[in-house]
Amino acid sequence: MPRRTVLAAAALAALAAFAAAAPGARAGEGPPPGPVFGNGTIEGEIRDDPGPDEDDLAAPLVAGERLTVSLAAAKGSALLPSLRLLDPDGEDRTPPLLHALPGRVSLLGFAVPRSGWWTVRVSGTEGTQGAWRARFSVGRSPDASFKRRLDPGAAPRVEEVPFEAVGGCVLDLRLDAAVETPPLAGILDPSGDPLPGGLLLLERRGRAWVLPSLPLPSGEGTWRLLVAVGEAPVRLSARIAPPDRPRGTLLLDPREPRLAERAAPLEIPPGAVLRLAGSGFSTGPPPRVFVGGLEAEVREVGAAGDRIDVLPPPLPAGTPLPVAVANPDGQACFAADHVLVLLPGSPVVSRFLAESLTLPAGGRATVTVILAGHAPPGGAEVLLEEEGGVLSIPASVRVEPWGLEAAFEVAAGEEPGPGLLRAILGGAVVLPVTVTEPPPPASLDLSGWRLVQTSAARTFTLPAGTVVPRNGALVVARKAARAEFEAFWGEPLPAGTPFVDTGDRFPSLNGDETLALEDPSGTVVDGPTIPLSVGRFYRRVPGTPAGAAGSWLDGAATPASVVPGGEPPGASGPAGVHIAQYADPPATGQFVFEFVEIRWDGN
Repeated sequence: MPRRTVLAAAALAALAAFAAAAPGARAGEGPPPGPVFGNGTIEGEIRDDPGPDEDDLAAPLVAGERLTVSLAAAKGSALLPSLRLLDPDGEDRTPPLLHALPGRVSLLGFAVPRSGWWTVRVSGTEGTQGAWRARFSVGRSPDASFKRRLDPGAAPRVEEVPFEAVGGCVLDLRLDAAVETPPLAGILDPSGDPLPGGLLLLERRGRAWVLPSLPLPSGEGTWRLLVAVGEAPVRLSARIAPPDRPRGTLLLDPREPRLAERAAPLEIPPGAVLRLAGSGFSTGPPPRVFVGGLEAEVREVGAAGDRIDVLPPPLPAGTPLPVAVANPDGQACFAADHVLVLLPGSPVVSRFLAESLTLPAGGRATVTVILAGHAPPGGAEVLLEEEGGVLSIPASVRVEPWGLEAAFEVAAGEEPGPGLLRAILGGAVVLPVTVTEPPPPASLDLSGWRLVQTSAARTFTLPAGTVVPRNGALVVARKAARAEFEAFWGEPLPAGTPFVDTGDRFPSLNGDETLALEDPSGTVVDGPTIPLSVGRFYRRVPGTPAGAAGSWLDGAATPASVVPGGEPPGASGPAGVHIAQYADPPATGQFVFEFVEIRWDGN
């Protein structure tokens, strides 16, 4: 079970401070590369799920500071821990390590050669996994305090005095000079930009100018004091206090955020909600997300931690941008060139998604129209027109803000024919339309139809749910279950053939009976047939009238001669519903297997 993330109060405050300063500190890339270490303890777990796991821990270190790390497997853990040290460029700078005991490794007093975000990477050797515990100590640089004497020269000048610092450091500066104007001309950050507002804090104290406790914002590396030197010497005293380091104990959640890999940047229109896919995203509290170095507003995190919906700040368009995600415990992931904001364009109709549209009469379809440029912030309205009278369409369709397409429903009329669909916005595009004859139905409902028999004067109404498949048959039996009926006639009915057992209500064949078929309105659809002879069966000759003697083939009504429901399509008569076959078995007691077959040839 994942352990709940717990931070000591001091560690939480320091982490928040570092994360807030991080975008500028890492050239606009986002949060620190991992949970921030300081002078305290961090506990985590190596869990290779879904792939090999590494835990990155980071801190902004000043050149000259000394870093000590003691890493050990937790009690009962199977982990064989491995420790690596990465410089601000991600290069491996691991010095010789101390392996005192199995399951324990230490880095002792490493002198940091350059200022910036350094990373301690924890992993397992030989594929081992398990919990770990690391103690960190950052010793102060001996160069954190310094003094300089700047003597006058042949002409006034501005002297650059370099010093090492990282974001979060605090500068205390004293300038002793017998001058009436401040000798400090400026402070440059590592990128060469002047620190705004710093000179406003200068105070005159006797013969000295003092800059007390100036917090340095984000930026790692070599800073510069610009000191104006005129006719009098300037004595400079400086102290750079390191940033507050997290203390206490930080427990990391075993889950780590991961952004799904992409073959190409994810394209979004300006101002659109960005959905990031991945895994291990914290569901509460939510992660922090940075796009192009700027923090985005998190709208929603998927319940499984596999997606984040964010509203990015205004971003430059047309250039791939990096994305960084940091969970509340500081574990983070970074992907370069992950998002591309599309360039805005004029909302002009470009084409329909399909090249043509063919619909059966009465059919419906979804049509999509494409724009050549993104719709404006208020959306766009595309007008629709139809020629030919074969379609019903809406008057217009709306493209959502920044959208590139819109879909709408069309309905074909009952009459076949050609037509044209036109979309209009800054121009016009057309879509050829063809409405065809409606497709034939796959089945026919005979519920409520009636079979009428003369002589014995019987009528049977087909029950509800009597449905005949296209080019299929319906068998109406006198008094037999389907299995009994098939066993008597020696053949199973074709698959899908409906069967009705009338319970001795129909037919009742004793000689001279004729049969007719009526629809629910009482209209005779087929028949009457020729009179029946006892013990005979009758099969319809294709395309012939029911009342003609020559329209029927007859023979002895025996299982060897009769195949109920087995007539091929079109073999029993013309297209439509008709009586195809009926039979009166001759032997005593076989009357229960009398039947009438109705066929629907839908050719």
